[in-house]
Amino acid sequence: MQRLLILFLLASCTSYTLSLFEPQELSCCLESELNSFQNIQSKRLPMLKKITNNMFKHLRDPLIGIMPVEQREEGHFSLAWIFNLFELAPHKGEGIQLGVCDGFKKNNLYKCEKKIKIQLKSGKNDKALNDDVLHGVLGKDKTFLNVEDVVFQKVVKDHGLMTCSIIKEIAPCVSIVPVNVSKNKRDFFHALQRLKAQNIVLHLGLKFIEDFDEYSLIDYKDISDLLVTFDYVVAAAGNDFYKNKLPYPARFSSVFFTVGSYDYSGKNYKICNFSQFEQGVGPYFVAPGKDIVYSMDCNYDKLYSMSSGTSVSSAIISGFLALLLGEFQGKFSWNEIKYVIEQSIFKVHDYNGNQKALLGAIDMRSCLLCLHVLSEVKLSISKKKYKREFKKIAETAFVVL
Repeated sequence: MQRLLILFLLASCTSYTLSLFEPQELSCCLESELNSFQNIQSKRLPMLKKITNNMFKHLRDPLIGIMPVEQREEGHFSLAWIFNLFELAPHKGEGIQLGVCDGFKKNNLYKCEKKIKIQLKSGKNDKALNDDVLHGVLGKDKTFLNVEDVVFQKVVKDHGLMTCSIIKEIAPCVSIVPVNVSKNKRDFFHALQRLKAQNIVLHLGLKFIEDFDEYSLIDYKDISDLLVTFDYVVAAAGNDFYKNKLPYPARFSSVFFTVGSYDYSGKNYKICNFSQFEQGVGPYFVAPGKDIVYSMDCNYDKLYSMSSGTSVSSAIISGFLALLLGEFQGKFSWNEIKYVIEQSIFKVHDYNGNQKALLGAIDMRSCLLCLHVLSEVKLSISKKKYKREFKKIAETAFVVL
């Protein structure tokens, strides 16, 4: 009888203990956590999908041509497109110094607003894979993303790092001299003084938040006189589409490489609806600028971020100029290079059919191949004849190529 009483008491205690963890409560707890997890994932998945859809989009753009793809766009095809961009510029910008005036976060290297760690699967180790990406070996059919290996890290925005990362994708061996500036003219003026006569290419990554007026401590002429001391100056056209004039420094007459943005969908090219345009002023050029996923190296991991804007587009053009000059610096004059670039232009329109650029997009490989041909022709004829017939030779080269 005593044993039965003990067993009854033990059973009662066990029953009470189990009742603290009712299956319904446990189920409710798991469901709540699952819903919370799914909500987080549902917010990430659209961004992840957007990133995977745009991965290497600008590097596959036939007008850039770093990564090999099938490249016949709207009836436009060039003989130069059988080459990879780096095959036409094997020095990859080596020996060229590029000054970057932009906003850099102090002690904040390798950080950007939406930093995404993505593992690429190709049967190679990470370093070999990263080298292949930088040097244009991988194609669309050889690389894919493993969604399970994506890590989202939101940290401090660094506009200057974004600029340098994109430049380095186009010209991996260029030497970049970064100068941290704010958006006021005085700061910008002192940055130009520091970079004066040190750099062949000057990249201006920020626009002024103030205009020139009678109260300005730094006037238009002060900055304009400094800008003409640089051989090649690149500036973003701005992202305020509804403003009918370009911001400074893009409005300076001494800045030829003013850059707006286009979006390449894989089928056609359209100027982005945020890209600023001023009739008769600029921008002269457009480059990829919508949902651009660019790479950064950090602690042997491959990190990616996605950005849009004319700052992205202008960085691509700066990278291209460094790439071009790495091959042809000293072989051609500024006017000759300018003329060849103008001949390589591919016309791009907005969604209403308007051409919101004074020139258009640079066909980078056609431009480089033409310069290679011209450098060989230059060795074969007299200097006098070359100088006299330069434009005709260049135009003929583009027709043939």
